[in-house]
Amino acid sequence: MRLARSFRIARARGFPAAAQGYPSKPIHLLLPFAGGTDAVARLLAFKMSPALGEQCCPSSASARAEHRAPRGAEAAPDGYTLLMGARPW
Repeated sequence: MRLARSFRIARARGFPAAAQGYPSKPIHLLLPFAGGTDAVARLLAFKMSPALGEQCCPSSASARAEHRAPRGAEAAPDGYTLLMGARPW
């Protein structure tokens, strides 16, 4: 009950500090592996770019794919570098 009331209050007031001016520079999608993940990321970037009004750049796997995950982990936590992965089945 209290949670629902809190959401109603927050929605009525708006979220003034939430994502003001985001994105203001290109968003980088880091892809540790090629193949299906690469195809999905390119489609995602193609749809995200017009929706966000900023370019999304998928960075596909290189010969050393293990370099992508540390690069994503060490990126600034500003939402402009996203690490995309896939679960092995």
